[in-house]
Amino acid sequence: MYGLSQFRKSRLGTSLEYGAFRAYAGIPRHISRETTHPKALVFGHQKTGTSVVASVVAQQAQVGCSIDLPAERLRPSDPSRVSVETLLRRSAPFSYRTLVKEPHWSLFAPRILEELPDVLAVGVLRDPVKTIESICYRLRIPTETLNARPEVGPWWQPMIDGHGLASPSHSALENLAARIALCEERLSKALLEFPDRMRVVNYEDFVVSPVSAARSLVHFFGWEATSEADVERQYQPGLRAASAKERERYQLKDTQREIVNQIANRESVLANVSGFPSGE
Repeated sequence: MYGLSQFRKSRLGTSLEYGAFRAYAGIPRHISRETTHPKALVFGHQKTGTSVVASVVAQQAQVGCSIDLPAERLRPSDPSRVSVETLLRRSAPFSYRTLVKEPHWSLFAPRILEELPDVLAVGVLRDPVKTIESICYRLRIPTETLNARPEVGPWWQPMIDGHGLASPSHSALENLAARIALCEERLSKALLEFPDRMRVVNYEDFVVSPVSAARSLVHFFGWEATSEADVERQYQPGLRAASAKERERYQLKDTQREIVNQIANRESVLANVSGFPSGE
């Protein structure tokens, strides 16, 4: 399983997978049994816990769910050029599911809610330092390499290179911190503009009691919790365990933490949001 996961992340594996998904995405809309657009969305930067939140909610409500849209993972859309209609079309039929979780779509959050008036959404926030450390652990790259732009798999290179940023930095650390801040800014904007259709949860709070936290989101989406979710499941297939000593390689140094907190200061980003919802 781990070998297959590594092959899929290689350039050859990515090319083959992208071709297969493009062929699958060519299926006419009328063949799909799902609606033409999702009814619920989960936003949040990569490695903020969006997969866990979306999966547990979908399991409890027993609804169709798409986790990470292939087209966005392989060739993420440019938020300054792509319309919401194009977003949906290029990811069909995966975007027809009832619940869709796609981190790249966080950059489109306000526009998606504006153009799809019957869609509800939840945004997931996480400590930016922990988010970046989790990315390093996922990619198995030491945090010291973030001072430049390390070469990673094609699924993750856009984040390292600052996809979506107006002025990317040469430093991967600064790019990741700026993308996290940008995602949170877009989520706070969506919350301010659509307070009845948007909720925000902190990942650190969610994992304390994922079943009850997810149930509150199920009710927010207007569904019934008809099943119990498997909260012990590994939601990141292909990710092997690391020893405590190995994990030290993926922890940010003090100077790096300072840089991240200066760029992705959650308090400053969300300062204008009063009564920030917790998802209850």
